[in-house]
Amino acid sequence: MKKTKEIRWIVLSAVIVCLLIVFFTTNFERASMIKEVEQQNESYILRVVIYPDSKDETYVLDLQSEHIMNFGFGTRKSNDFFESNLLEGHSQKQLKKLHESDYNNLITLADYADKANVILEKSDAFGRWNVTIIYKNKTYDIYHGDYKSDDIGKLVQAIIELSPVRLDLHGWS
Repeated sequence: MKKTKEIRWIVLSAVIVCLLIVFFTTNFERASMIKEVEQQNESYILRVVIYPDSKDETYVLDLQSEHIMNFGFGTRKSNDFFESNLLEGHSQKQLKKLHESDYNNLITLADYADKANVILEKSDAFGRWNVTIIYKNKTYDIYHGDYKSDDIGKLVQAIIELSPVRLDLHGWS
């Protein structure tokens, strides 16, 4: 009788341990997947894409948390600028840690541009660089050099100046 109770206790303990292992493993895997999805969806706080009409020569500047600017240059895979891996694999990439004041200035300019009631219009123009800004899931489209005195133009200029790589925004004939 005593041995039967000991065997029951051992079996019950083993079942409880197995259930705990399954519970914690499942929760850990689910938490890891949630974190990965959140990181993909929030890989940038602010994105500025500067590009000609073709898919070549596309600059992508992502402002990320921890005061990081992620620079990319190359050929776009698509025109879906929300895509996390917008550039083809062989593109040039570089990271830059921004000073807190520069980072805060960019966020402030983005907030001002987001709250401004400026109606942005793009006129047909050949040989100009397009600029698409993504901030707070909103998209703003302008040409480089337009709206220089508005917050959105100041934001674009500040991003370009802080880029870890000099942007060659040449003209076409």
